[in-house]
Amino acid sequence: MEYLPIIFVSSLAVNDRVLVNTSGGTITGTLPASPNAGAEIQVIDARGSFGTYAFTLVRNGKLIGGVDADYELDVSSKMYSVVFIDDTYGWAVYQ
Repeated sequence: MEYLPIIFVSSLAVNDRVLVNTSGGTITGTLPASPNAGAEIQVIDARGSFGTYAFTLVRNGKLIGGVDADYELDVSSKMYSVVFIDDTYGWAVYQ
């Protein structure tokens, strides 16, 4: 299982497993524009810094949790699963 380190703005892809370091400031990750149901991305707070500097998921045209807005991962030291449900609900975020 391979994890990709992220320390700057990034485009996320289906099946990505990313170690995010926001200790230097807030970072954004853009979700895929055309995911299929069940598409998943894992995001890990590698430095326990999301509580200070969030990692923002940019929705890229799809909803997140049924809401038409970007989403901040702002709880430190967590692993998040971001799963695409459908076009009505969009992405679901689980910790």
